[in-house]
Amino acid sequence: MARRLSGAAPIDPAVRFADVGRNRSNRGGGGGGGGASSSSTTTRRRGGATPATQLAGGLATLSPARPADRPRQAAVFGALALWAAVQASTEPAIFAATDVAGLQVAAAGAAAIYFLRDGKGVPLGRAAGLALTGLLAGSLLGYGLQAALPAGALASAGGLWACPGVLTAEAGMLGLWGVAAFLA
Repeated sequence: MARRLSGAAPIDPAVRFADVGRNRSNRGGGGGGGGASSSSTTTRRRGGATPATQLAGGLATLSPARPADRPRQAAVFGALALWAAVQASTEPAIFAATDVAGLQVAAAGAAAIYFLRDGKGVPLGRAAGLALTGLLAGSLLGYGLQAALPAGALASAGGLWACPGVLTAEAGMLGLWGVAAFLA
């Protein structure tokens, strides 16, 4: 046991012991070039599924959802988007000008965090940060689309688009789904 713990005993690399750490032969020195590396590394996700590719900079990992999670994610985010659209199209005009689908967006954020933690094993803080980033990116996209359209074009369409915040809320939920489905 003492020889195994000290590393003196030859150990088959295929066998893993709880009391023996990983061999870290590349420890120290940090490689030559300095500066940011543009290469990507491949890691394994929880459950041994598809390999995940870490994006340059290390802030996120490109990791598609498991095939078993895809229909569940599509159903949850689709139902929330449909709920927001129905709410926006059925509200009286006096409330449509100021109301945004806040409950649906919050539920989509919670669902994104759940799918990141459950399906991909992402820690809570990182999952919340990724969800916030997806919400921000999607909301900015929706706001940009809304601003790019001619003034009053959405309101004159009536129905669903009479509520000015619905495009931003729907795009925010799309950003949350994108994070849950493709990042870790």
